[in-house]
Amino acid sequence: MVHLITQFYQVNYTNQPIDLIKKRQFEITTCLKNNLDNIEIENIHFLYESYSDVEFMESEGISKDHPKIILYNLGHRLKYSNVFKYTNTYLDSKVCVYAHSDMILKDGFHLLNGNFNMNPNKIYCLTAHNNKTCTRSFKCNCVRQYVTKKGVYTPTVDGIVFKGGAINEKATNDCNHIMHRMGSENRMIAILKREGYEVVCPNIVLYALHLHYIKIFAEQHNTWIEMSGDCKPLEYYQKLHREQEHESYDKKIVGGGIPFFNGCSKLVGEL
Repeated sequence: MVHLITQFYQVNYTNQPIDLIKKRQFEITTCLKNNLDNIEIENIHFLYESYSDVEFMESEGISKDHPKIILYNLGHRLKYSNVFKYTNTYLDSKVCVYAHSDMILKDGFHLLNGNFNMNPNKIYCLTAHNNKTCTRSFKCNCVRQYVTKKGVYTPTVDGIVFKGGAINEKATNDCNHIMHRMGSENRMIAILKREGYEVVCPNIVLYALHLHYIKIFAEQHNTWIEMSGDCKPLEYYQKLHREQEHESYDKKIVGGGIPFFNGCSKLVGEL
């Protein structure tokens, strides 16, 4: 069984209509409830920013004493470095999944149980499948997927699967950025690849649903994070992305200026 690490929260975006906030909250809460019902998930590790988020979770009908929930007082917005430090400390040799709070682990995760021997040097990326439109094909186009001479690649990742204790200290410390800034996954992928990990996306093998039909976002979505950790305004890299449309993939960038193949995950058909 897998261990899911996440950070449930109360949606409280500024300058957004209250009706949209309520609908977005329903999506987040629905994902947590569905994951709690998933028999392939042994525990959900809730690394909370504030205890008020735990109290809010209870107000949504989910008990903090649920047998699957393990609470951990992180005290701030979740970073990839926090995920790796936590799993290195508490989940050594376990199959770990980090997923954004609007993701539902759906199909294929039973393959990670029993006799499955998770390669410590391999990272599986999860893409955000759309339950309404997904074709369940290898190249389903639920997210951006590009056919290159090296295979099909995606820059869009909303979760990762990895072996607890396997992420080295350098990669852990360098992934010190919050999840919800634009390009954060591309930076994380590039750091892991630089440290020698194989990062692939078993797109239709490990199938996760993305519940984000209410298109409102946290303010961190207004900036892109670069490999250096510096941030640029949203418009800066949007302009560069448009201008490189006809470049070869060897010359293209993704996210905050990261070379395409460094910051993307290759689609594969098996674990």
